[in-house]
Amino acid sequence: VEALEARVRELEELCREGDAVERRYRALIDGMPDLLVRVDAELRYVEANRRFCEVFGVGRDDLLGRRVGTVRPRLGEPWVAVFGDAIAAGQPREVAFELDGPHGRRWSKSQPAPEPAAESRGG
Repeated sequence: VEALEARVRELEELCREGDAVERRYRALIDGMPDLLVRVDAELRYVEANRRFCEVFGVGRDDLLGRRVGTVRPRLGEPWVAVFGDAIAAGQPREVAFELDGPHGRRWSKSQPAPEPAAESRGG
């Protein structure tokens, strides 16, 4: 029983450490001035920072789990091909695009890249 209680305390500590890491990660990406978004192999949003959500006028909770091109179809359609190409090739793809923002229309550049396989991330 003592060994089990010690293991429970150890797991609780690991959970607290994981929560602290998540808070630092969230503060880091949400504090970025750049737009950051991650999509999975099925072209579903798995991460987005605050700046991305502000520029595209969508809430993070409304975005995550949805497919690229379905949240703001007019803005998202070109990204389906760009993200799809990057995932299929296993290589980043650079793309330039016009973006309507709070200071008017401007050109921007992005480089969607596929995520490394789970085994290469230690997962």
